[in-house]
Amino acid sequence: MSSMRRKELEHIDKVLAEEKIVVFSPYEDEIYSEIEKCQNCSLCLTFCPVFEATGEFYPGPRGIADELSRDVREFWRASSIVYMCTLCGRCQERCPVNVPIPEVVMLLRSKIFVQRPDLVPEGLKVLLENVSRYGYIFEPMNPEEREESLRGRLERIGLPLRGDPPLRSGLVAYFPGCQAETRLLEVKEAGKLVLEAFDVDYGIPEKWKCCGLPVRLIGDSAMADELQRSFLEEMERMNVTDVVVTCAGCASELKSATKRLGSGIRVRHLVELLFEEVGVETISRKARVSDKVKVTLHEPCHLSRHIGRYTIDYAEEILRALPNVDYVGMRGADECCGAGGLLKFHNPFVSATIRNKKLEKISRSGAEVVVAPCPLCSVNISEGAARKRVSVGVDDLAVFLARRIYSE
Repeated sequence: MSSMRRKELEHIDKVLAEEKIVVFSPYEDEIYSEIEKCQNCSLCLTFCPVFEATGEFYPGPRGIADELSRDVREFWRASSIVYMCTLCGRCQERCPVNVPIPEVVMLLRSKIFVQRPDLVPEGLKVLLENVSRYGYIFEPMNPEEREESLRGRLERIGLPLRGDPPLRSGLVAYFPGCQAETRLLEVKEAGKLVLEAFDVDYGIPEKWKCCGLPVRLIGDSAMADELQRSFLEEMERMNVTDVVVTCAGCASELKSATKRLGSGIRVRHLVELLFEEVGVETISRKARVSDKVKVTLHEPCHLSRHIGRYTIDYAEEILRALPNVDYVGMRGADECCGAGGLLKFHNPFVSATIRNKKLEKISRSGAEVVVAPCPLCSVNISEGAARKRVSVGVDDLAVFLARRIYSE
C-alpha cells in the first residue's frame, strides 16, 4: 500500500470517528444478520441466569435481538443489556435457530468501547487500567506480602512450595492466568505440582501477561489482540508447541486466539492434557488413598460450552478414578456461577444472586466438596459459601488433584 493511500484511509477513519459514523466489517454484518433469525419464542429467557435473577427488569437475550432487529446501527441502545450478560452461552445452546447472542454481545461491547466509551461501566475501566499498568487484571500483592500469603496457603492445605521453572525451547508452557497469579495463589502452585507429578517437561513464560479475555470482555479488542499476538509469537520463537492452563477462561480465549491469528500452537486446559496425555489409569495409580469424600463438579461455562462438553467428561472421569472419591452428579452443574462476563465486577448484587442459586444446587447434591476447573469460579463460589455459611468445601480442580497426589 502506498503512503498516499495509507494517508487517505487514515483521513477517512478520522472523519468517521469525528462524525460518529458507524462502519461495520463484513464479518460483523454477517453476525448481526443472524439476529434476524430470532423467533421471539422467549425460550432463551428460560435459561438466562441474569433474567432469572432479575425477572422482568432485564430483557435478556431476546431483548438484544429486539433492539438490534430494529436498527443495528443504533447498537448503543442495547448497552444496558450487554454489560449484564454473563456470556455463559446457555441462550445459544438452547435457541431453536442457534442465534449467536454471546458473539453478538462481544462485538457490541467492542463497538461501544470504541465509539461510545462513556457507556462502559466505570468498574470495568479500573480492571483495564490494571492490565495496562501491571499486565494482570488484578493489582498484584507486593513480593513480601505475596510470599507470606503463598506459604500460609500451602501450609494450610498441605502442599509443598516449588520454584517457577523457566521456560526453555521445546518445553510445554504453563500459563498461570491472572487469578492464580494474584488472588488464588495455590492454584498456580498446584498446577506446577500436578505437571511435575506426571513428568511433564514444562516451564513458565517470562514476563507473561493477561490472556486478553477480560480485556476483550470490556471491549478493547485491539489490546486483547496485541496481548495474544505477542504471547503466541514469543511461544513460536521459543519453539513451544503446547500451552497448558488451569483457567477455563484463559483456555477458551487462547484457543480462540490461535485460530484467529493462524498460530499452530496447541492450547489445552489441564484436564485435557491429563486425560489425553497422562491417562485416567495413571492418574488413579499416582493418587494416594486419602479420607473418603463425596465430590461434585461445577462446570465452568468457558469449558462446557465455549470449548466443548468433552472437557467436562474428562474432568468427571478423572474425579471418578481417584481413590476414595465418591463422585455425585449435580442438577444444574452447567449453570453459571455468576462471575462470568465480568458481571461480578460490574453488578456484584446480581452476580451474588446468581451465585446463591448455584449454591442451593450444590447443597442439594449432598456433596462435601465442590470442585471447579477454573480459579475464577472457585473464588466466586468459595466467597458465596462463606457469606451464606454453606457447609461445603470448594476446591479448584488443580488444587484438589495436587492434594490427593501429595497428601500423606
